[in-house]
Amino acid sequence: MSGIELNKIAAAILLASLIAMMVGFVANILYKPILHPEPRGYSIPITQDVTSSGVEADAPINVQELMKNANAEAGKNTTKKCLMCHTFDKNGPNKVGPNLWNVVGSNKGKVENYKYSPALATLFAYKTIKTPTVVSAPISLDTTNEAPSDPSVDVKKTEKIIQDYLLNNPEVIVRAMEILQQRKKQELEATTNQYIKENLQEINNSTTSPVLGNNSGNIVIVSFYDYKCSYCKKGDKYLSQLINLDPTIKVVLKPFPILGDASYYTASIVLAVYNIDPLKFKTIHDELVEMQHITNEAVDKLLTDNGLDPVLVAEEANKEEIRNILAKNAELARNLKIQGVPAYVINGKLMPGMINLEQLQKIITDIRNQNN
Repeated sequence: MSGIELNKIAAAILLASLIAMMVGFVANILYKPILHPEPRGYSIPITQDVTSSGVEADAPINVQELMKNANAEAGKNTTKKCLMCHTFDKNGPNKVGPNLWNVVGSNKGKVENYKYSPALATLFAYKTIKTPTVVSAPISLDTTNEAPSDPSVDVKKTEKIIQDYLLNNPEVIVRAMEILQQRKKQELEATTNQYIKENLQEINNSTTSPVLGNNSGNIVIVSFYDYKCSYCKKGDKYLSQLINLDPTIKVVLKPFPILGDASYYTASIVLAVYNIDPLKFKTIHDELVEMQHITNEAVDKLLTDNGLDPVLVAEEANKEEIRNILAKNAELARNLKIQGVPAYVINGKLMPGMINLEQLQKIITDIRNQNN
């Protein structure tokens, strides 16, 4: 199972858990306000004589009196915010929120021709918008003794609405996972592309890496591969075909042994051969690509068959220089977020997975068209 598949399974489990938590969490936020928040606010003294005012606590506001001292500009600015979601005109259209004409005194959640969500419909059930009243005593903004939320609101019912919606519309979860994966992919691509841009010279470096094709080619393909990987073997054959057809191709080989000890031994031996006898490197490389079962013994026999001393080559392979090259290849692969082999960087663009000859030719053609 690939790393990508494991990531998908992990993402599915995580998303399902988050949705389960979200149902209860959202309901709590909507319908369970904190009953004992820390005291906040100030008492606002009113000099009006309460006993002689004759104004009852629930008496309607004297609109004309309020209008005399009203700040029209402030009201206009406040209304601009409301107009983003509501209209105030008689018979005005509903927007994101309902039309608010003559809303005072009407039941909450009962504006005609406006479709409330099930959660809001439940929340507003049996509630009435009260007519504003004049306060005839000092006002305190202290909410320490704030009354509990309306007991008519059934939180469990609301949770069930959310749960039923998700169960009846599972495509929402699937779509959410797709969006999440797409975002992660885009973030990964952006990070990788930035790394390549900043480190392209190091990635393309062929000073210590074997090169196939034209060493001065203007199309550079950096190949991360493992000699025990069957797809890497197929990919290498396509690269060889491309080199034979296009003399401007430069292939930089970056052995990236991830399939066990035999892979690491083979990669280090190949780099040692490149140091000792570069002319024999291509022969050893090609025969390893054709070899079906790679073992340390099979690699040593291949060296002997080609006139190389396995002992001397092994000594070269054990040098710190070779170990550093393989360590650097692994570091580049990690920074490029390469999760498997083969993987290629073609003229500064990461392309994971095996690429056949037809695809390679199209990629090269597209690159040249962009450069022209």
